[in-house]
Amino acid sequence: MCPQQPRLACPWAYLFFGHAFSEPTLIKLAYGFEQATKFRTLPGFFGQWKEAPSSEQGMTAQSAKANNTIVLTVLVIITNVVGNVSLSHGMHQVGRIVSASPLDYLRAAGNVWVITGVCVLCISMIAYLALLSRADLSFVLPVTASGYVFIALAGHFLLHERVSWVRWAGIVIITLGTAVVLETPPRTTESPQEHAL
Repeated sequence: MCPQQPRLACPWAYLFFGHAFSEPTLIKLAYGFEQATKFRTLPGFFGQWKEAPSSEQGMTAQSAKANNTIVLTVLVIITNVVGNVSLSHGMHQVGRIVSASPLDYLRAAGNVWVITGVCVLCISMIAYLALLSRADLSFVLPVTASGYVFIALAGHFLLHERVSWVRWAGIVIITLGTAVVLETPPRTTESPQEHAL
């Protein structure tokens, strides 16, 4: 018997019985009944229900965040290397600037390699800001420092710079430090948006 609240709908249940191992048939019957009658509806007085995210959805969101962090890290490193190598190549073409005159710097800014380097470093800065919004500074700086390794390699092989064994030893140390930092989580603090939720 329904409670004496005329505005509330009474709950009803239909049961489907079958023999052992007849679940596929029962599921087909129940689904067919539900689709034909559209009886399975949420009563109006419950309002909007928000379904809690399942563990699979949580894992998918976490892996997407991790993938975005990796992509941004790689983008920062690559654009930093390309931008600095372009700047160095352009400035070698321009020649040494020893004066304080802004005209010399304007002349340098007209070099195509310098312009390319500045534009690529602007992209690097945008990616760096996005990366800082997702990860801790104590994670971002050591990881992106691996770009120094690639800059040294590019300087040696592309710009034909002489890299001493002391610099190579420093490169090895930076590489080891980056590998250690990569074993830690990128974020240990909550962002303001995460904290507000």
